[in-house]
Amino acid sequence: MGAMSPIGGVLTKRLPSGKTRFVLDFGWRDGKRLRLFSVPGPGGRPLPFESSEAAQRVLAVISAQVRSGKALDAILAECRGRAAPVDAVERHLATYLEHYRAQVTAGTRSTNSIREIERYAAPGGHLDYWLGRDIRSIGYGQIEDWHLKLATGGLGPKTIRNVSGVLKAFLRWMEKRSELEKVPTFPPIAVPEYAPRIISIEDQRRILDAIDWPRRGAFLAAATEALRVSEIRALSLDDWDGQHLVVARAVQGRKVDATIKHTKNRSAVRREPWDEEFRRWLDWRLVQATPAARLRGEVALCWNPEGDNGAKRWSVPALRRAWEQACDAAGVPRVSFQQGTRHATITALAQVLPERVLRDFTRHRDPASLSHYAKPTAAPEAIVRALRPGRRPGKSTRSAERTGAQPGTPLPDRSARA
Repeated sequence: MGAMSPIGGVLTKRLPSGKTRFVLDFGWRDGKRLRLFSVPGPGGRPLPFESSEAAQRVLAVISAQVRSGKALDAILAECRGRAAPVDAVERHLATYLEHYRAQVTAGTRSTNSIREIERYAAPGGHLDYWLGRDIRSIGYGQIEDWHLKLATGGLGPKTIRNVSGVLKAFLRWMEKRSELEKVPTFPPIAVPEYAPRIISIEDQRRILDAIDWPRRGAFLAAATEALRVSEIRALSLDDWDGQHLVVARAVQGRKVDATIKHTKNRSAVRREPWDEEFRRWLDWRLVQATPAARLRGEVALCWNPEGDNGAKRWSVPALRRAWEQACDAAGVPRVSFQQGTRHATITALAQVLPERVLRDFTRHRDPASLSHYAKPTAAPEAIVRALRPGRRPGKSTRSAERTGAQPGTPLPDRSARA
């Protein structure tokens, strides 16, 4: 018999089969002998202690809980499966969320990220499948079953991949802290390639022209500088000095009063806008922002004159409604704000700029991220020249040659429209 501690000890038990099992013994309490023979394993089935080390680990956890003030009877009820097991997923997940929230407070994590994780971990959320299970029982087969359950519940491949990524990040965090021996292999998830609807630069121009001048700044910033919505909404009057635009912050949420912190990839850039119309609008905005307006707190650079918040920042729904109304006014079939501005511009630039230069303009860290937005297509004239050298080009190319124009669809010179 092992040495007894003030809380309990480990006993050795010989089975008739000759196998050895280990038992946690807590002595006599209220006329009852308190012993623990197993803890819930995969699927809730009892998992006996097959080594002294395994029993000692569970005993150490129970001892720590008793010293922190938890009743021994309640702990043993959990260990016997009448509540959550000692190593229940939810216990570790709660610690992970607490740690993550502390990082958000410190500014090293995004508010949007913790919001998504909390939604997945809430009762009835996508991580609800794992509640009540032992953290060390998670394996490839269980994860595969979970993916199938999410799919049959109506979740798409991309969402399943996102949710599964949260679970993997949580387990990797435990592994780095030496609280989990190894992260299991995750089944691959095939996600169909993203195929957004891309409009032409000419259609984009017609939509922009349909937006009244005072409100046009946010849309020009998205269409000409390919800025993210969160970055546009965070811009303040001090970010434009008449020559350079500083993009270093982003709104961390959809509401107008959401926290403003770092950009999505924590990058900051100071650059000179290339589009003459956007520059004229920025200069107009500085003149229009009178000292009285600044004192009232109307400090948003790409402002919404009709905004009901002090800074006059755009909300995401308000941006979407204004863009859709402009689509209708311009006679262009409705396309999302993101696709009609940032996507359309990056795709047009991908036809003429090298990838390295385009990534520098869009501030994407890797080609895979950029490919989500840039959807270039090979012009028929270029295909003919590459695969059928010497062959006469098609009618559209001959027409371009007669007029001296270059094949393809270049970006329009907006300075001429100023």
